[in-house]
Amino acid sequence: MKRLPAVLFALWSFAASAAVERSYGLPCEVASIAPSGDGRIVWIACFLPSHGAPYMFQSPSMVYAMDTSTGRLVQVVKSVGVITVTAAPIGGKAIIVLPEEHSNGRAWLYDGSAAAGQLPLDFSFINPYFVVWTADAERVMF
Repeated sequence: MKRLPAVLFALWSFAASAAVERSYGLPCEVASIAPSGDGRIVWIACFLPSHGAPYMFQSPSMVYAMDTSTGRLVQVVKSVGVITVTAAPIGGKAIIVLPEEHSNGRAWLYDGSAAAGQLPLDFSFINPYFVVWTADAERVMF
């Protein structure tokens, strides 16, 4: 009787590890990964390496949203330069900052893979890497 829980645990752990194992072939090199607070969306920022452009600052970049329940991968935005993604600690929202010439970029609020609107943040003086959500995901601080 003592072996039954061990056998059941071994079967469960084998089934659980097989269920979450997935691989995706992205047409780009991953720069950052930002999981949502509720775990239903994972945003993946990546760039296309080019031989003439230095690293990723002048390379085509894109952000994909992966729905973790279905495994579906959707391209949500494309730009040239570094794209930053800051996921909310609660829910499925994220701030995606797109690069812009003569600025650090412009910010967009995304809910899942859909754009909810542009945020009125002036990135002339704000570094997009310093944008953070409050713990309740109601406000953005920088």
